[in-house]
Amino acid sequence: GINAEYMGEALRPGMDRDPGDASWTNYAAPYNFMRCMRYPPKRGGPKEFGVPEHTDKSWITILDTDGVGGFEWRDAQGRWNHLPPRSDAMLVSTGDAAQILSNDYYQSRPHRAGNTSRVARVSFPLFFEPHGDWPEYSKVSKGPPMDFMVIPI
Repeated sequence: GINAEYMGEALRPGMDRDPGDASWTNYAAPYNFMRCMRYPPKRGGPKEFGVPEHTDKSWITILDTDGVGGFEWRDAQGRWNHLPPRSDAMLVSTGDAAQILSNDYYQSRPHRAGNTSRVARVSFPLFFEPHGDWPEYSKVSKGPPMDFMVIPI
C-alpha cells in the first residue's frame, strides 16, 4: 500500500519538513478512496451534468479515464483549459494537503469535470488523503498553480 514514507519520498523535492514532523502524523494511516464517475452524453442544453470547479483536499489524486474528454483546469490567468483525452496515460495532480506540507511549492489547481462528447464518459479518480480531522486544511493559500502531470501507462 501507499504510506507516509512512500508519499514523502515521491514529493520530497518540494518539501522542507522532516518526516518526523507532527504534520506528517496523519499520513501513517491515510484515508484513500476511489470513485467511479459516469457523465452522460452531452445534449447541448443550458445545463449539463458535471462536477463544478473545485480543488482536491488530497495529497495527490490519480485520475484514469476511458479516453473521452471532459476534464478542464483553470490556469494562473483564470482561463479554462481542456485536457485532451488520452487512453495511454493517467493524470496525477497535487491537492490541498500537498500544498500545505510543501509550503506552496506544490499547488492545488482548480479544476472541473463534465463531458464534451455525444457518448457517455467514465473516470476513476483515486484520492490519497490524510485523516479528515487533520487541522491544517484551513491553512491553504491559493498561489499560482503548477501544471498537472500526465504520466504514460
